Amino acid sequence: MNNAFNVIIVEDARLELKGTEEIFRTDIPEATIIGVAANENELDALLEKQVPDLLLLDLGLGGSTTVGVEICAKVKKAYPQMKVLIFTGELLNEKLWVDVLAAGADGITLKTGELLTKYEIYNVMA
Repeated sequence: MNNAFNVIIVEDARLELKGTEEIFRTDIPEATIIGVAANENELDALLEKQVPDLLLLDLGLGGSTTVGVEICAKVKKAYPQMKVLIFTGELLNEKLWVDVLAAGADGITLKTGELLTKYEIYNVMA
């Protein structure tokens, strides 16, 4: 995939946000980060200005996985053309994964090892 695309990252852990931004800058040059948000209110403010091609959404915002599911469902309803990639450390909770996919997520990537891979981004954007 060689097409440029815009990304908003929603992540409330500063260290994980910085690492994710660096991965985009170094490994996915086609992506332009147009904003970062730590919570739903910050995301809403960003979306009022510009809708990205891809939303990278931390599932466990504020320690609550249900918030991420709710945000996913809300943004997919409002912006069905936007791709949503869920970013999570939840390895074993199958019900949560089902809930995220039912909320309209286009994919799920785990926060293990490399925070995310170019391959996963490209699959979602394809």
